[in-house]
Amino acid sequence: MIHAVEFQKRGLPHAHILFKYERDCIHPNDIDAVVNAEIPSDPNDAQLVHTFMMHSHPPLSKEPSKYCQRLDADGNRYCRFGYPHALQPTTTIDAEGRAHYRRRNASDQMVVAHCLPLLRKFQCHLNFEVANTSHIFQYLFKYIHKGKRVVSKMT
Repeated sequence: MIHAVEFQKRGLPHAHILFKYERDCIHPNDIDAVVNAEIPSDPNDAQLVHTFMMHSHPPLSKEPSKYCQRLDADGNRYCRFGYPHALQPTTTIDAEGRAHYRRRNASDQMVVAHCLPLLRKFQCHLNFEVANTSHIFQYLFKYIHKGKRVVSKMT
């Protein structure tokens, strides 16, 4: 496990944590056993997801979110994180190795990927993603080591 804690602009702590499971999550069923992007049927779990794991955008009558919304060439808003996500009956892995999580109901399109046992334990926003390819590991390591100076000896 590797982690880095930083403080956001508002002074709140923010952690990037990378850990490897004992078993690889390379098949959709393995991924679904760990990561979820749907609203659970259990009412208590559903409340946790609604409280901590829903992505949101301001209505069209308001200014776009500076954090996640951009304008395309035609002036239409889009989310840089891809919300709302497309509905799909099963988790899939694309040609680049990125997981696209199962989302079977319209209410799941704005759910942030999470690990339900961790959400229950910590009761806070926990974006939980599967990293199966080297470019995703490079991206994660950038965050783990952001702001740190790495010095290596050449022999």
